[in-house]
Amino acid sequence: MSRSRENWERLVDELKQSGMSQVQFARRRGVALSTLQYWLRKLRDESGSKDRRSRAVKFLPVRVTRSAIDSQRRWEAEVGTVRLRFEVGTDVAYVAALLERLGG
Repeated sequence: MSRSRENWERLVDELKQSGMSQVQFARRRGVALSTLQYWLRKLRDESGSKDRRSRAVKFLPVRVTRSAIDSQRRWEAEVGTVRLRFEVGTDVAYVAALLERLGG
């Protein structure tokens, strides 16, 4: 039997209030553990993305500089008094997360 999104939202709320483990709750309610875990992740991720969108965007002054190490295919970023060096091709999501943390 297919359950509606609203039904899964209600089940997830019940699980959180039940004090039971996911395994216990799934067995008692007659739902597949994997499906319950899917909906837990899905609803948590959606909730988290709403929280992230509601937070104010904060821009940090970052200055990218060239240096003598350019021949080694690296680049630098400065945040306040902190200077970071990255290899060309470093994952931009990693760099963004690091710069966000440094900015406070």
